[in-house]
Amino acid sequence: MVAHVVPMATQMTPSTDWTGFYVGGQYVRCDAGDSITSDDAGGFGLHAGCLRDLWSFVVGGEFDYDVPTIDIGAGVDADFAHLKAIADHDLGAFMPYIKAGFAAFDLDSGFSDTVDFYGLGARYAINDNDRIGGGYLAHDTDELDRAAHLRPTHSTCEYPIVFTGF
Repeated sequence: MVAHVVPMATQMTPSTDWTGFYVGGQYVRCDAGDSITSDDAGGFGLHAGCLRDLWSFVVGGEFDYDVPTIDIGAGVDADFAHLKAIADHDLGAFMPYIKAGFAAFDLDSGFSDTVDFYGLGARYAINDNDRIGGGYLAHDTDELDRAAHLRPTHSTCEYPIVFTGF
């Protein structure tokens, strides 16, 4: 009796290169979480950043500008800018990440300040250039001027477009 050995085809998981510059838009859900009211509102923002894929880890930075429609007190609106450092674990087309950095608050009432923040999120590569993702940010407002009474958090749904090849 002769046995024939048939080689099995190995399946390789497609690798995703996260390296590149990206720009995109996002929907922002913001909870002011102040001590006076818990105003919850949505808005839109823009973001731009750059990531570098280092095999199983990805590092980079991002800037975003959000304009949620938060009615703080008597018609005072707010906008936020974040400068982020990002560290991720590359899981192929899926990339969970942590981020931290500095946020600048600017209220229509004339109040503004800068605080630290930290957050979690994830992105999924639809193809080489399109990504979808979401994240959550918590702002460290211990040093924030007590006059504003803010304890803001951000949740985002984002759609970045990646420009690869550098």
